[in-house]
Amino acid sequence: MCGIVGYIGTRAASNILMEGLRKLEYRGYDSAGIATVLEGELHCVRAKGKLQNLQDKLDGLTTRLGLVSATPAGLPTASQRNTMPIPTAILRAALP
Repeated sequence: MCGIVGYIGTRAASNILMEGLRKLEYRGYDSAGIATVLEGELHCVRAKGKLQNLQDKLDGLTTRLGLVSATPAGLPTASQRNTMPIPTAILRAALP
């Protein structure tokens, strides 16, 4: 089962979102992605492997709105491309 975490607030979203995924990490994920909105633009970052691989790509991300998801282990091949697109689709639908 994929894990999804969302945040809207006054603090930097990336740390809060990643902490939420870490709490779900025991389920066994092989890739993860984050979708954020910054100044009206949608940004998506994906990484395969451990959550730290995604965290390493997020340095300097200051948005206060975002969603993350993790793809469950067991797909034929772990890859960034297989990372769940759910956050991107949800946020794209929310943009004006």
